Amino acid sequence: MILLVIAASYIALQLKLKGFERDMRVYLLERGVADEEIVSIEAHWSHLPTYPVIVKLSQEPQRGYLFKPDEQRKGHFVLIDSRPPQMLYTDDPLEPKRSLMRDTAYLEAYGFADIQPVQDPDSYVLTADTAPSAPYRDYWAAQNVDPALLYNQTIHTYQYAADHPDIRRKLGLKPDDKLWAYVIVAGDLARGGYLTVETASGERNVGGVYSLKGETADE
Repeated sequence: MILLVIAASYIALQLKLKGFERDMRVYLLERGVADEEIVSIEAHWSHLPTYPVIVKLSQEPQRGYLFKPDEQRKGHFVLIDSRPPQMLYTDDPLEPKRSLMRDTAYLEAYGFADIQPVQDPDSYVLTADTAPSAPYRDYWAAQNVDPALLYNQTIHTYQYAADHPDIRRKLGLKPDDKLWAYVIVAGDLARGGYLTVETASGERNVGGVYSLKGETADE
């Protein structure tokens, strides 16, 4: 009898964990994460009064991000990691204060510092017609993501003044030259970003558009 109770409890636990894993996948997909970007989702039992769910994403497959089920909202999850995944945004992308906090964390992950917002986000709908047209083709050439995955979605681009000593050295910038960093957001997902350079004399887009690693599309 005891063995039957233990077996039933184990089966119930496994079903509960599988349910959390299924809900976590739906939660990510609803926020714009493509299914192929999800490396793994594992829910675990713990001594804590919750069930930790570990998510691994393709941008950083070696790192697991820790979530827990939201006790107030069924089917929602709360990130309890120290830093959100680079690609995942958890709040309204148009809310300025929260956007600044998220974008700062995103750019810091690439080594940027002294990050300051410049203007309200520029928004447009990405389509098969806009993606290959100027200036959007240059922006998307600097990304790892295929823009076709985001067709018919509204894209929000946030601009920041930022500094990055290594990129400055790589590009041979002078002390008074400016780096402009841009974060690309689709839904709740940070899809990437790019850099432009402005010289001390006011000449903009010197050298074209760079990735957030300071690389050109040909590198």
